[in-house]
Amino acid sequence: MSYHVVSHPQVEQDIFDIVDYIVPFAGLASARKATDDITGFITRLGDFPKIGSLRHDIRPGLRAVAVREAVICFVVDDETATVTILCVGFAGSDWMRRVKDRS
Repeated sequence: MSYHVVSHPQVEQDIFDIVDYIVPFAGLASARKATDDITGFITRLGDFPKIGSLRHDIRPGLRAVAVREAVICFVVDDETATVTILCVGFAGSDWMRRVKDRS
């Protein structure tokens, strides 16, 4: 059974921030490749929602998985078969603080 994947409203800004971070160092093509890899992985999370490390120490039910230099943080609701992306951190950003602030 495939789960439905939804994103917190601020995840889109997380992706834009990744582009802004990469472009000055590696150019637009590299930024686009990185964000395509990240968003592609997010899309496929519905097929394997239990991947990643459980991080109950940060937030109950939180899972975190690394993709390239990013950390994708999400929770899984088995009752509704939904994966909710809470945050995408990149290159040492403080994703732990951000994920705590997002409900």
